[in-house]
Amino acid sequence: MAVHVDSYTKPAKVKKESKAEESTDRMAALIPFWPRTISYTSLEQLTGLSKPSIARRISSCHSRYLIFSDSGRLSRLKNDMSNCDL
Repeated sequence: MAVHVDSYTKPAKVKKESKAEESTDRMAALIPFWPRTISYTSLEQLTGLSKPSIARRISSCHSRYLIFSDSGRLSRLKNDMSNCDL
């Protein structure tokens, strides 16, 4: 005896990151935690991106990765701010 089920559940959508988001995440991971810093020139060499492209990507993810510029050199804060002198 066959049982018919009328309910249908749509499968959950999985958000797939775009290649731009993946490369931005990789770039952000190259920026060291403060007090260490990296220059734009070094980041350009490591990523193959231009300085304006790096700046655009940082502006889109700086709050997520807590990236900041210290005298033209880039650094990050840890999420718990444990590397920050208060």
